[in-house]
Amino acid sequence: MKITFDKIVTALLILVVGVLLFRQFQAQPDLVNGDQAPDFEAQLPDGRTFQLEDLRGHFVLIDFWGSWCAPCRQQNPKLVDLYDQFHKASFEKAKGFEIVSIALESNRTAWQKAIKQDKLNWPYHFIDPSQSQEDFSGEIASRYDIGAVPTSFLLDPKGTIIAVNASPDRLRWLLNKKVVR
Repeated sequence: MKITFDKIVTALLILVVGVLLFRQFQAQPDLVNGDQAPDFEAQLPDGRTFQLEDLRGHFVLIDFWGSWCAPCRQQNPKLVDLYDQFHKASFEKAKGFEIVSIALESNRTAWQKAIKQDKLNWPYHFIDPSQSQEDFSGEIASRYDIGAVPTSFLLDPKGTIIAVNASPDRLRWLLNKKVVR
């Protein structure tokens, strides 16, 4: 049987696509729309204690990211726009919109620099310590079954997940539907 170059290239392409699909499937969190978001407690940079439950009554975007993650950094300006647009918006049955940024980091200095460079102007920033860029074993990341970044969860005012990994445009659409006109 003669193996041609075309057959080898085709087989390699199928293998690569299969591996990418498998990794993407593995990276999806088990939490889905309708699940209650796991509560957590963490330290703010200024030392105060934060508990997710404290934001009940708000729409909340939980954004898992890393200063080292190019797609995360590219998405940050769109998240800043969302925050600026909806933070003080009047919603039906909600006090406003908040973003909780959870960085999977081993480098605190790079994290602080990224927050400043990207102008992440919301108050809720945390590090969920990790050993490497492939290690998502921090306490909060484990509760949310994080396998890749960026990963995000939009919560309604009762803490129920209403969107997982929605694009910034989709988030804007979902929040616009809830704004009181």
